[in-house]
Amino acid sequence: MQITFQMDFNGDEDVFTLNCNMCDSDEDIYISNEDIKLTKSGSDTVISVNVHGTGTSFDDVVVSFQSIGEDGLVNLLGENTIDIGWGSNTTTSITTDLGTDTHLNIYADPDNNFEESNYNNYVFRPIVKKANAYISIATDTPYLDSTYREFLESFVNSVDSESEADYIISVGHKTDEVSQYNNLIMSWYKWGYDTKARKVSFRGKKLDKPYNGVVGTYNPGISKPVIFVLGNDVDGTIAALKRLVSGSEHFFDSSNKEPSVIDNLDLTGIGVYDILHNNDNKNNYREDSNEFKTIVKKVLYDNVFDVSIRTVKTLNTTSYQNSTILRLKHVNSDFSDNYKDNVVDNPKPVVVGNGLWTDLGDLDFIGNEISKGPQNARDTWLIEITGGLIQDGHQSSPNYKYKDLTNYYWPALIAGVQEYTGQNSIDYVGYSNGCRVALDSLANFSGSGKNNAGYYFDYDTGQYVYSDLSSSPVDRFVGVACPGAFEGRSEASLLMDSFGSILVALFEFSGADHVHWKDVYTKYLTQCRKNESLDCFSVLTISRNDEAKISLNTLKYYNEIINSNNDQQPGFGLTLNRLELINGVVPNTGFFSFLFTDNDDLVTLEDRDGIYSGINSNNKNYTLFPNMNHWNIFHHEVLSKPTIDKIREVIND
Repeated sequence: MQITFQMDFNGDEDVFTLNCNMCDSDEDIYISNEDIKLTKSGSDTVISVNVHGTGTSFDDVVVSFQSIGEDGLVNLLGENTIDIGWGSNTTTSITTDLGTDTHLNIYADPDNNFEESNYNNYVFRPIVKKANAYISIATDTPYLDSTYREFLESFVNSVDSESEADYIISVGHKTDEVSQYNNLIMSWYKWGYDTKARKVSFRGKKLDKPYNGVVGTYNPGISKPVIFVLGNDVDGTIAALKRLVSGSEHFFDSSNKEPSVIDNLDLTGIGVYDILHNNDNKNNYREDSNEFKTIVKKVLYDNVFDVSIRTVKTLNTTSYQNSTILRLKHVNSDFSDNYKDNVVDNPKPVVVGNGLWTDLGDLDFIGNEISKGPQNARDTWLIEITGGLIQDGHQSSPNYKYKDLTNYYWPALIAGVQEYTGQNSIDYVGYSNGCRVALDSLANFSGSGKNNAGYYFDYDTGQYVYSDLSSSPVDRFVGVACPGAFEGRSEASLLMDSFGSILVALFEFSGADHVHWKDVYTKYLTQCRKNESLDCFSVLTISRNDEAKISLNTLKYYNEIINSNNDQQPGFGLTLNRLELINGVVPNTGFFSFLFTDNDDLVTLEDRDGIYSGINSNNKNYTLFPNMNHWNIFHHEVLSKPTIDKIREVIND
């Protein structure tokens, strides 16, 4: 079930749509987070689930246990088959080594073999390391404190005294810990609970929504670290508790960490608020009743948790007639060390797209830099167009074409960010192929949008659901080292012009349909050195990643446009609100230097000028950094600083 509602934040009405599959209660087969138990067994973990059935009996119900790794990919841990008696429940379990896995997916009847009036058959749950915690709870609604305690005890090992604890978890503004430390934290660190205003405070700003909250760790040094969980009302307390569980690795740390705020535009907070105040529940709000306790318990144990690496799925109408899972990463700027309250003021996501022969990990540095900063922290998402574990990393990875990237991959990824953030407008930073693909995709879809652009993962149901790409999805566009129609000459284009067709033929002969850059470069050197009259030049600066691959069809596409005089610059005819192109140039050296025009080892300034003139914008500019090659301009942790500063300037102007 979906709920659409409006909230007035800044004198205008913002419309939000949320899934609410927990709002009904007439399930046939159902499970919730309350039914999941994790216990240690040596180095393994026993995962048990209590599956309920109502209305009839159920035979041969499949229960599927999956984990999600640090890479964001799903692993099947095991499947059990159970019977459920009429109006009864059955417990089943598996024992496994979870290793570094971060989340669990648990499905009852994953293939929908039984007809049901509701779909509450799926649980998404963070894996929290079983820390010993002394739980201190004192809120404005003491009749709910036992419910909060029960929720926390399902994730941590609750102990009876502070001396036994690794951490103290303080929930509510009436605890002994708040009395002892709140004034000091408010004075030194500028977050906590403003006792006069009776509001959560963050960076000196009092937050006034009932769902606002804050979670932070403070280490007084003389006792155990204290994790404070504070909310303005029941809504904020619930949202803050869920944030604690989602970010447990951040908060369960003995050092003083930057707090995480549930601000006015936080979808977890908004979702909690909406459920507590919908037509079915609003009359019970804050009532000391079993009905309201049940509502609070359901919201606590639902599937709304923060997760860093998420996935989207393309349509199956690609050139290879199948869908592909793609990864994107939320940098979680509200966990970053230098986080300020800018996300409150500018909720528009910044999306960063990667280049060829790179993967999601290669974007971490630039993503972290964009997501934090003294004055301009932004909500930042990284998208992996190529080089991922699924599209390029295993034997059955598809030999996708460039048009798959523009027509399916990029639209699905951007539509996924829009779904996950609730924002239809983004700022975009594209590096190399991540710029070129975005321009061509926008030229196709920016004016009209694209309905059913792909699928996002719905954490309410555990299913992939259609996502739509909005029209004009990009507000500010920053293109870094963006390849075009390969006008002019660079070392890399001369390499492909001279040897590209031979290299492609060699890969095809070997049966390879996904290639590393080092494979391309090694084969080039082998062919070049057969002719002693040639000066074989170094173009290792195209990529420093020895693991990421691209499809052979994409390499063939680039070889074709490098050798063609009839191809068009990417994004030709596109209209953008703001455009910034950032390029580097390197000195031309070596025997063939007289052939080269100004370039960064791959991209020429002729291409920059061609892209720039082909895009319509009343606010466009280009920036040139000398002595900067194709890789260093974006990926070098020191040399890329001018690029990062320019990106920050553009996306925050």
